[in-house]
Amino acid sequence: RFKNIFAQDVKGLLSLYEASHLGFDGENILEEAMTFATHHLEESAKVLNIDSILARHVAHALELPLSRRMLRSEARDYIDVYERMPGHHSGLLKLAKLDFNNVQSLYQAEVKEML
Repeated sequence: RFKNIFAQDVKGLLSLYEASHLGFDGENILEEAMTFATHHLEESAKVLNIDSILARHVAHALELPLSRRMLRSEARDYIDVYERMPGHHSGLLKLAKLDFNNVQSLYQAEVKEML
């Protein structure tokens, strides 16, 4: 039921793939979306430049969808990816690193209290 023209939009497929994992059993349209997106993302992964950021996102998503990952640990990975993107906003990157480091320090302090 999905048009193959959408298969060319890898970023759109990634969004569809991630959204399809938020459905419940019996939601046929989301199950079809997951099948469609998975198939075309796997095909795209074969032809994408293996070093590209988009190829890394595809491989990462196919390994385990974002909704099933620990978001704090994912933040570090996205900071690294964003840093390599051409034209990234350095102020935003500094804030993301500062936030990550602050939360990391908080977690470390909580672990010390428990010991």
